[in-house]
Amino acid sequence: MVKRTLNKRLILLYHHVVHTLVDPWEMAVTPENFKDHLEVLANEYEVLPLSKLSHHEPNSSGTSVFLTFDDAYLDNYSEVFPALREAHLPGSFFVATQILNENPNFWWELLEELFLGYAAVPELLELKWPDGTRYRKRTGKLEMSTQPWSAWTDFPKTPRQEIYLELSSRIKEFPPDAQKGLSGQLLSWAGRDPSPGTLAAKMAPSQLTEVHRSGLVEIGSHSVHHPALAKLPPTIQIQEISESKRQLETLLQSPVIAFAYPHGHFDNITRSLVSKAGYKIACTTEEGSFDAGHDPMTLPRVWVKNWTKDRFVLELEKWVNSN
Repeated sequence: MVKRTLNKRLILLYHHVVHTLVDPWEMAVTPENFKDHLEVLANEYEVLPLSKLSHHEPNSSGTSVFLTFDDAYLDNYSEVFPALREAHLPGSFFVATQILNENPNFWWELLEELFLGYAAVPELLELKWPDGTRYRKRTGKLEMSTQPWSAWTDFPKTPRQEIYLELSSRIKEFPPDAQKGLSGQLLSWAGRDPSPGTLAAKMAPSQLTEVHRSGLVEIGSHSVHHPALAKLPPTIQIQEISESKRQLETLLQSPVIAFAYPHGHFDNITRSLVSKAGYKIACTTEEGSFDAGHDPMTLPRVWVKNWTKDRFVLELEKWVNSN
């Protein structure tokens, strides 16, 4: 099959490659669909390492597709890495380096487990916000469903889904210390162990080193604690941006040149701080394709959902042919 010639560059954004019914932000692609995606890319497109963008290297065919995976979930090691190796396609894993020291439940993962999963929790939720005010809400009965709920497209149908959206919106605004404190309150309230469930498990440092040494996977930074950076003072942003780079370079014994803005959240100050920290390229969650003249510190990506092979083909063509 003849590979397509693109006039644009396209970065694809994945998170999980796994089977799950708890997926409010449509971050999961099944292993079967993912392999179909790779088959399409291998047959019809030129897939390049993300580092090629740092050199502004033109491709002889004009084709430029890049694969990125955020958050370094364990399924990126067990499912994504073997599939990339089998298809002989390169990819980039973006890592929030908190996982190098612990295997945490990030706060949004904890919310999913407690309010969207099938966990039994107390009927009344009470939290104390960092400003001292209180949050009180009844959780309602446990709703068992065989259909996933999407926060993108579906209105909340249960008290638990309402609580999930309310807490997600507010907790995202806080600095890492406050987020950690609220996670601790939620764990204490629910009587849960702090260790993450299967879906939230992250790659170990040894696994990150292994995939990096394969030469097939590049490792990029996703900050230390995965906060919405532009909501934070510059001093904390600098710590999150620079310390994650230092930790990864120490682990990998290799330069780290790519950054992905956590939650896709950045402003001009954040962009400048990422550039000053020594990163050459930075990825957003703004959707789109781009050309060679695009600002390398604000690269758009297309969020890949659990598309069938045919739908994946259509989505790629839509972005390739967009103006």
